[in-house]
Amino acid sequence: MAKTFGIDKSLGFKIDDIKYHPYSIIGKKASSLGTLVNLGLPVPSGFVLTGEAYRRFLDENDVYPNLSKPMEIPQRIRIGGTSEMLYNVIERLYREMSASHGTSRGRVIVRSSPFHIGYPDLIFEGLSETRTNISGTDQIIVAYRDVISSIFTDKEITYRQTHGISHDGMYMPVIVQMMITPLVSGIMSLVDPNTGDPNTLVRTLKNWLFSRTLNQNQKTHQILSVSFSFLTCFHQFSPTFQSFDRAYANHAPRILLIWKRLYVK
Repeated sequence: MAKTFGIDKSLGFKIDDIKYHPYSIIGKKASSLGTLVNLGLPVPSGFVLTGEAYRRFLDENDVYPNLSKPMEIPQRIRIGGTSEMLYNVIERLYREMSASHGTSRGRVIVRSSPFHIGYPDLIFEGLSETRTNISGTDQIIVAYRDVISSIFTDKEITYRQTHGISHDGMYMPVIVQMMITPLVSGIMSLVDPNTGDPNTLVRTLKNWLFSRTLNQNQKTHQILSVSFSFLTCFHQFSPTFQSFDRAYANHAPRILLIWKRLYVK
């Protein structure tokens, strides 16, 4: 069936437009990308499918009447139908993103950005699925279903039940971004996973950074300084999302200067 190209921005929009939308629509992870874009930092191009898109998908596939049986929902979502309107949004945003990179079928990563309407400061870190190396609108839709269905996996359900969080207040915005090939990669937790202490990593990095400064070249020192500036910013201010945004903005000039010296040609 031929697809038309009307775009409903309540369902999705480009990452560059995130700054115009609150995290109550797109989740904290996606909103953080908007913070980086606003600071002028390089962010892989892509788009966000909103919490409204998630709610409509569940409505159209009769998921909400079955919330009392959450273990059965993932399969219902994975085989669920996709409205023509959502298909059009994904196809157009994907084509425009791919064309900006000189291709018709860019390879993307499909990531979650979940939030709960009743717990705006709660972060559901590491609970949802991610799909990588995806190409083509149809594959993105399959990956989209996989990601949003993961909100009803055993670990997600157990987490919510343990903390008394309702299933029906969850939203699952989804981020679709171009894949990149990094020179280095890794994961850094801002909070000590064993003790919950937000100061441990800052102290460790600070001691490590200054103990190695004399043995490192200038570029390495600058890279470490970027990391330390980011962590110091997080450490000095209350770690709520809004105050972190403001704190990070205060440190932006120094971080941007170092970043541009390293990476902007």
